[in-house]
Order: sequence, then C-alpha cells, then structure tokens
Amino acid sequence: MFNTIRSSCHAVAAHAKHVHIQYHLIPKYSASLPIDKILSTELDPLVHYIDHEEEKIQYLVILNTINFGSGYFPFLNKRQGRSGYFSIASCLTDYFKSNGPISSEVLINLSFNQVCKLFEQPPDNDHTAELMVYFKQALNDLGIFITQQFDSNFVNLIYAADSKAEKLVNLLLSMPFFNDIEYYQYQPVYFFKRAQIMVSDLSIAFQNKGLGHFDDLYNLTMFADNLAPHVLT
Repeated sequence: MFNTIRSSCHAVAAHAKHVHIQYHLIPKYSASLPIDKILSTELDPLVHYIDHEEEKIQYLVILNTINFGSGYFPFLNKRQGRSGYFSIASCLTDYFKSNGPISSEVLINLSFNQVCKLFEQPPDNDHTAELMVYFKQALNDLGIFITQQFDSNFVNLIYAADSKAEKLVNLLLSMPFFNDIEYYQYQPVYFFKRAQIMVSDLSIAFQNKGLGHFDDLYNLTMFADNLAPHVLT
C-alpha cells in the first residue's frame, strides 16, 4: 500500500510540466532536518485532548476524520491566535473536557447545526457552511463505521489494526473521506493523507507504545499537506 502511494506520486513527478524535483539537492535537504526535534514531537495539551487512553484515541480518531478543508480556513471563524486546524482541534478538546467523549451513536445523528455549534461556525456563512456540511458527512460516516464494525468502541479499531500502520490505514479507507485518490493523466494517484496522519498522531500521543505502537511506522509516506508544494517552488 505505501509503495503504491510512492509509485503513483513518482509517476506524477516524472511527467510534471511546471514543477521539477532537483534530486541532487535531496541529500543536503535531508541532512538539514532537525531529526532530534522530529523524534521528540508531542501533542500540545493546550490544543489537544490527551487525558485517559481510550478517550484520547476517541478524540484523535474524530479529529483526524475532519482533518481536511484548508481551502476554507481563510474564512473560518478562528480562535484568537489559532490557525484553522488548531481552532478546530481546540474546539473539539473543549467539548471533550466539558461534555465527555462523543460516542459513535451521537456521531451518527450529528446535525449540521450541531456541527456548526461544536466548531464555533455561524451556520449562515456561505464560505464555511459547505465545509461544515462535509464535516457532518465525515462524522456521520465515522459513527456508522465504529458502530457497525467495532461494536461502538473506538479502541476496537486500534486492536483490529494489530499494531500495523498499513492495516489501520486499510481499515479507514472504507470511509469515503479517508479514501483520497485523484487522477492524473487518467492514472490514479494515491494520498491517504488523513489515514496516515491518524497513525502518526496515535504514535506521537502514546510515544509509539501500547495502543499507539506500530511495527511498520517507518513505512509512512510524507503526508500530502497543502504546504508541501511550497518547498518545490
């Protein structure tokens, strides 16, 4: 699976007309990366919910289910000093702290207005209402997924992955919003961004131990973030 992501993206790079990779600069760039900081990455407790193992899993699964839509972020009602992502993450954290975790049954029945309230967005904002509709669909899908396939228990999803990143990604792909594939010159290009970030966040949250341990973590690809192309200009 991860090799499929790499090979499909390599094919795009090989045929690109406007952007080219300077392969001879890759070793120098790689050597400049702050590996120590990368290996000691932690979730921010001021933004992310990190209490109680099972609730932390529930939080991260829900958050990464809606970790998309950055094109709408300039129009989001953001919290003071927070980016779009961190505004969404902190809204969800505050809900968990005030109301407890959101069950899969509740996710199934979340309405548009409830999603807007949860993420502090006005329902009549033409720019962000579409994103909130997408959030609602993604969260409804997640509720159905966890309820029907994992007995309404988010931790069962992690157990089903059996400490394998690739297996967890494959499980998540049954939900449309995780199955991100586009086409370039009629050929599929695989990203699976949110599914891979799910693995990464779980690993960071648990320091790659216990419920957040993955034997094949090293196989993850570079996430197809919207900022990645900036280094190619």
